[in-house]
Amino acid sequence: MTFLQNMIRIFWVVNLLVFITSCNDKSAGREVEIGDPDNGAVLTKEGQSLHYKEYENAANLIGENKIDEAIKVYTRLLSIEQEQANALAGLGSCYSLKNDFSNALISYRQSLVINPVSMTSLVGIGSAYSSLKEYDSAIHFYNQAKKINPEVAETYWGLAIVYDEIGDRDNAKQNAKKFIDLAPNSMYRQLMEEIIRK
Repeated sequence: MTFLQNMIRIFWVVNLLVFITSCNDKSAGREVEIGDPDNGAVLTKEGQSLHYKEYENAANLIGENKIDEAIKVYTRLLSIEQEQANALAGLGSCYSLKNDFSNALISYRQSLVINPVSMTSLVGIGSAYSSLKEYDSAIHFYNQAKKINPEVAETYWGLAIVYDEIGDRDNAKQNAKKFIDLAPNSMYRQLMEEIIRK
């Protein structure tokens, strides 16, 4: 696995942890945190899913590199969740971690049918296309995500990687700088600084 492929794989885990925190328990309305905040976990209000513990379990399984078990959890969630977009996005992230980009794209696209502004799905599709070296498609989906929410750092991370891969140094640097502005303490800062120095 190349350095870039490894960084993209790590990104999937971070992206999934951010996604998981948006799918929490309806019981209390308090803020919760899943996973290590340095790896992308964020605070959110509880109240978006009755099945928070199962999403949390899936995130933990992914953190333990038990991707097939996490896929089983998401598949089960598809049968019990009224709002299936989150489970589909989670499946997309799991398939991406397994380098099964065909199924990842299917899951992410199904999620977008239900929730057309799903940042997890838009960024996930961009990352899947980036991994497949379909850079024009990757740029398209990252830019869609950026239009919906220009404050999501992962979008700029993906764009910086893609532009760096295709040799567009100006755009790579611009997006790397924006990523650092939005996520100055990110574990990816060093990679973005390397892109800026090129």
